[in-house]
Amino acid sequence: MTEMKRLVEDAARLTPASSVAAAEYRDMRHAMVEFVNDRLRRRPDLEELIGRHNLSQMLDNHFNHMLFMCNVLDVGRYELLARVLPWVYRSYHQHGFSYDYFPVEVSAWREAIRTYLSPQSAAELLLIYDWMIAHHDMLVSVVESQRQAEAARLASVDEKVEKWVRPLILGNSRGVMALAAEHLQTAADLPTFYEDVITPVMGRIGLLWEYDRISVAQEHQASAIVTRVLAWIRSHIEFPEPWRGQVIVTAAPNEHHVIGSRVLSDLLELDGWQSAYLGADTPADDVVRLAVDLKPMVLAVSVAMPFCVQSAMAVLNKVRLSPQLSQTRTMVGGMAFDTIPELRQIIPADLVNGNAMSSIKIADQWWKEAH
Repeated sequence: MTEMKRLVEDAARLTPASSVAAAEYRDMRHAMVEFVNDRLRRRPDLEELIGRHNLSQMLDNHFNHMLFMCNVLDVGRYELLARVLPWVYRSYHQHGFSYDYFPVEVSAWREAIRTYLSPQSAAELLLIYDWMIAHHDMLVSVVESQRQAEAARLASVDEKVEKWVRPLILGNSRGVMALAAEHLQTAADLPTFYEDVITPVMGRIGLLWEYDRISVAQEHQASAIVTRVLAWIRSHIEFPEPWRGQVIVTAAPNEHHVIGSRVLSDLLELDGWQSAYLGADTPADDVVRLAVDLKPMVLAVSVAMPFCVQSAMAVLNKVRLSPQLSQTRTMVGGMAFDTIPELRQIIPADLVNGNAMSSIKIADQWWKEAH
């Protein structure tokens, strides 16, 4: 049995926390994040634990940990911890964090739980955090055993993709715009451009960031240039008049990666839909209020980061409980489900993790079924 399989099986044996404990955790989540932030900031060895200039990344990790734990506690699927934690360890270790940081962080969370939660709820949740500390060495071993596969992924270079990646990393927006102009003449060119260029190029950019081959600034720069390309497309390519129904496309609340959702919105418009594109980090209540007003046939939510799955589920559950939206179909996709495929099993949507083109085909089927 591999260590990864053992890790998953061990996590699956954890006793699910009660709904009361989960609710207390959620109610006190922001206070506990601040508690953990304060405990870590006060440590004299902080730079040894997280490296130089990584304070903002550490604070992001604490917030993301809270988001993901809320999701795990809500669904009671602790094997998700075993799937996500190696990814967290690897990503932050690649960016200069010591492996020793993680048990220190978890210990601070244990202290926060004892401070802010009732004794009964704290006892339930401490079992989960004790499991994390007890399996720290195994988590490190899993990450280290994956290094060879990681090296192969990074070494695998597609020159068609690299032709775009190089100017994006260098910030050569003129060069990227020139490449886009070469590829795009009419709306008929867009599906292939989105599927064969934008998707693999941004996947490569994300991989380079994940393994610390490019900085956060370079990743943001690349994303900003691609966003400019997408805006240029809308001003230079004529889209058809909508003749199907209404759709809403949004990134999940707390999700700031929006290129995937923007591409899906454009492709839906190309296929005749009237698309309301909401962009990044729209609160769940506001998404649902707009949906009640527009009565869309389809609502699509994009999730790039695993930590945002819970906020996507909040949107979906509100849609499901709204009697005015009983006819609205839902689809969810994004890189989070490629990173952690098991996340697909907990999403209450009609379609989970179809790529953009397959999502268009499914939306077409739904339209035909309704008409």
